[in-house]
Amino acid sequence: SFDINYRARLWPPQEARQTLAPLLQEVAILLCTLEDARMLLEGEPDAAGAALALAERFRVRTAVVTDGGLCAAVADGRPLAQEGFTVEAVDRIGAGDAFAAGVLQGWLAGSMERGLACGMAAAALKHTFHGDVAMITPRDVEDLIAGRSRWR
Repeated sequence: SFDINYRARLWPPQEARQTLAPLLQEVAILLCTLEDARMLLEGEPDAAGAALALAERFRVRTAVVTDGGLCAAVADGRPLAQEGFTVEAVDRIGAGDAFAAGVLQGWLAGSMERGLACGMAAAALKHTFHGDVAMITPRDVEDLIAGRSRWR
């Protein structure tokens, strides 16, 4: 898996695209924000369009694109989407890493659909903590997905 996590202060878009393109050809699961996808694609697609374009351009099996409270993916040629979960947010720092961890955990547990749900739940739960560490358990993620969370 590879999370783009592009930082414009570190390198210009053209250099990032040139450097990342050959690396992405080796990736099974590509994760990125819509903003990062637009940088890579040099266009203005929506999340679903970006996921499809990334999967096709870089020949990755799964491309996942986040856009705030929504994530879209193309997994093995199938379009997927997952809406976010509503929580009382106190800090958004670290939510991307929590999302990536949730996606991978859910995917390893069974499917990319599960991965997207776990990713969005983990990211939402991270918003409920100050700092960049998500102090959550798999049970917390499951409870939020099932609608029985104390964070709602």
